[in-house]
Amino acid sequence: LRERARGFWTNARRGTLGAILQGALSVSGVETATAFELLDPAKGTPDYLVELIVADQYTDLLADYAAVPAAYEAQSDAFTVTISNQLDDYRAGGIPVRIRVASVVMLPVQLALSYTAGTDVDAVTLQARLACVSFINALNPGANFIVADLKNSLAQVPGLVVTGNEVVSPAGDVVTTALQVLRTSLTLVVSVNC
Repeated sequence: LRERARGFWTNARRGTLGAILQGALSVSGVETATAFELLDPAKGTPDYLVELIVADQYTDLLADYAAVPAAYEAQSDAFTVTISNQLDDYRAGGIPVRIRVASVVMLPVQLALSYTAGTDVDAVTLQARLACVSFINALNPGANFIVADLKNSLAQVPGLVVTGNEVVSPAGDVVTTALQVLRTSLTLVVSVNC
């Protein structure tokens, strides 16, 4: 009973985003770590997958290069295996953690939305924002944000009228380098009246 009580506080902190971050930062060589809980675009509920983006001392230096040196790719693969092994003590059982080596660039988005008559505007706005978050957070490292692709994703939201003018900001495509990854959150995606 005493042994169980001693382990309570240690185990109570496991399985959270903060615990996953702490676990990643405890690995030698990890300079920064950012964890995202991926959301189901239809419901806005957790999609049972955590994405962990880590950077070592070289990631930010190489983020300005158009291509990643092959030696660094091999080093990154070994680095993610080491981190993955460490996270077994931090992640919740059954919840996979996808690890990527990249430099995170947060992308705020402003949307100007139009709706079909009789639509629950608040619900459709939330669905559009969730679709935007899911679209951006699914981009791979080195993938560019293409406004037209986001508009195609928004076209799948019932009750939303796609006019082609939905994305106010960024005004154009956002180009990344091989070691940059774009991410956003529901708080960074807003609907504005234009």
